[in-house]
Amino acid sequence: MGSNANSWNRGESRGFYPKCLTKPIILFIIVIVVLFIISLVLCSSCRVVEVKSPELITIQKEIIIEPETTIQKVEAIATPELKVVEPVVDIIETIKSEFLNNGIIDDSFILKDSIFFNKNSSFMTQKESSDLINTIKDKINSAKLIILTGHACDLGNATYNKSLIEKRINRVVEVVKKQNPNIEIITSNDGQTISTKREKERRVDIYFY
Repeated sequence: MGSNANSWNRGESRGFYPKCLTKPIILFIIVIVVLFIISLVLCSSCRVVEVKSPELITIQKEIIIEPETTIQKVEAIATPELKVVEPVVDIIETIKSEFLNNGIIDDSFILKDSIFFNKNSSFMTQKESSDLINTIKDKINSAKLIILTGHACDLGNATYNKSLIEKRINRVVEVVKKQNPNIEIITSNDGQTISTKREKERRVDIYFY
C-alpha cells in the first residue's frame, strides 16, 4: 500500500495523468479536430459559391450584350454607304440631262478611256500620266463634259475602298485639269466590285461628251 502510493506520487510529479483520464482527453481532442475540419470545409464552400456567382452573371451579360453591339456597328457602317452612293448617281444623271436638254452634248460619248492602278494604290507614274494626256489631248478642248467613274476590287472593306477610289479619281482630275482647267467634270464613286480579275476593277473610267 505504501509502495503504490509512492508510485502514484512519482508519476504525478513526472507529469503523467491517471489511466482513467487518458481516453476522455483523447476523445475530446478528436472531436475538436473534426469540428475544426468541418468548419473549414463549410467556409471554403461558401467562398466558392461567392466567387462563381459573379462569373456566371458576367458570362450571361456578355452573351446578351455582344450581339447587340455588333449589330449597331454594322448599321453604323452600312448606313453612310447608302447615303453616299444614291445622291452621287442622281447628281450625275441630273447634270448629264441638263447638258443633253440644252444641246451641249449628245447621248453618246466621243471618247472613253480607263486608267488602271495597282492594289491599294492611287499613284500614277509619270509615264501613265503622259500616256493619259496623249490619249485625251485631241478631245480635251472639244469635249463639253467629262464623267469619271471610279472602281475598286473586292479586297478590303467597303469604307476603305471608297476612300481609295476618291484618291484615284482626284489623281485623274489633276491630270485632266492641267490640260483644260475649265472643263466640266463630274465624278461617280461606284464602289468595289466582286470579280475574278481584280486587277481590271482597280480603275477610273473616263467618258468625254
